[in-house]
Amino acid sequence: MLRWEFHVPWGERPHKATTHAVAWVWVKNNGPTASFAAEVREVTGLPSKWGDYFVAEAAWDGKSSAKVEIPHGGRRKLKLAAITRYPMRGFWFFTSEGRNEVPGWYWTLGDNEQADIRFTIVLTDTDSDATVHSRGRIKIPFEVGNSSFELEEF
Repeated sequence: MLRWEFHVPWGERPHKATTHAVAWVWVKNNGPTASFAAEVREVTGLPSKWGDYFVAEAAWDGKSSAKVEIPHGGRRKLKLAAITRYPMRGFWFFTSEGRNEVPGWYWTLGDNEQADIRFTIVLTDTDSDATVHSRGRIKIPFEVGNSSFELEEF
């Protein structure tokens, strides 16, 4: 369980939100040095008002760009999503749109609401246009401490 503090503006004043967990994806480059970009597509399980939700520019940890260079044999972290538990139970995907690593749309879960979010991560080697697809799932039960994250390549 990873816990850290993040300041999120609600209304006119910022309030401290306790992030219960962050989902990270390690990306390893087995080919020649190249630039990589990631998208989150085919997202289901979110509020219907979000419509056809996707993240066009996923966030790389500590980077202010939608692309990151990874040397041969190197690894970089994709900062995927977060689950909060205070002051509200909630969820978001991270994005690097606008040249900043920030939370995307925030979903406030009611006290009796659970979530089963499914999505596809598309990782692209922007030098060769080669892609890798992975199917992910984040389950948020009533007790956020029992949340789970699964990812498998297909």
